[in-house]
Amino acid sequence: GGPAAAQCLSPADQRAAVRSGLAVRPGVIRRAVPGELLNLQLCRQGGRLVYRATVIRPNGAVRTMTIDAASGAPLGN
Repeated sequence: GGPAAAQCLSPADQRAAVRSGLAVRPGVIRRAVPGELLNLQLCRQGGRLVYRATVIRPNGAVRTMTIDAASGAPLGN
């Protein structure tokens, strides 16, 4: 990745971000994604926290989504 690549947090830092209210709980994201969640990482991107979610859609397609960590809203996917 280049300079714009997301820098992902360690599990301990992810828990701290959720505890302090900087990120919604992972369960919120799991319910919001369209399909089965394969992988979820909390990352710093462009000065804010985002979740990177790898999802299997109902049609079988695998897709990576970027979700605003504070609100749980998808970002320009």
